[in-house]
Amino acid sequence: MPEHVNRERCCGSVDMSKLGRCRRCLILATSLSVVSWAVYAIVRQRLSLPWLTAGVMIYSCLLSLLLLAHLIAFFVKQRE
Repeated sequence: MPEHVNRERCCGSVDMSKLGRCRRCLILATSLSVVSWAVYAIVRQRLSLPWLTAGVMIYSCLLSLLLLAHLIAFFVKQRE
């Protein structure tokens, strides 16, 4: 990891150049993605509301894309 990155302020604002550098953000994206898919499974099994199931699925897909973006940025920056 480059030494010029300030780890204390990495989550303060949305800056795409910081994507994949902050360990806290990576853990948060992973946790949110896993929890959202667990909620989707529970909603799908317990409730028969298609609009709620679809909404939770869309939210889970978006969080999974966020996690994928973090992981791609992390591995690209590791190679540099």
